[in-house]
Amino acid sequence: MQYMNNKDQGFLRFLICKEGREFVAVCLDLDLIEYGKDPVKLQKSIEEAATSYLEAVKKENLPDSYLNKSAPQKYWKKWEKMQKESIEKIISKKEINSSNNCFLSTTQQYNKNFSIAC
Repeated sequence: MQYMNNKDQGFLRFLICKEGREFVAVCLDLDLIEYGKDPVKLQKSIEEAATSYLEAVKKENLPDSYLNKSAPQKYWKKWEKMQKESIEKIISKKEINSSNNCFLSTTQQYNKNFSIAC
């Protein structure tokens, strides 16, 4: 699905993976990346960072291109692999062990007030 985010609405995709001894949280659509040891805190932190980023783009009246900055390809590949494994799990109704150490992927919609809905 190809779409473009704008100041009125859009979607943000988030991914959290283990990399070495830390976790990495990525907002794939804004190219925001954070590292930490606690994945729960990291999820909250990356979502707050994304909201702050959205608010800054609106406040400064920056072009919509700032809302469509792609994260490095390696994270998109992990996202795609995790999505594929999720679909396979649903189809086969069995557990699939993710080989890319990712455990969370979400897509969240936002509106012109930049409230992110899970």
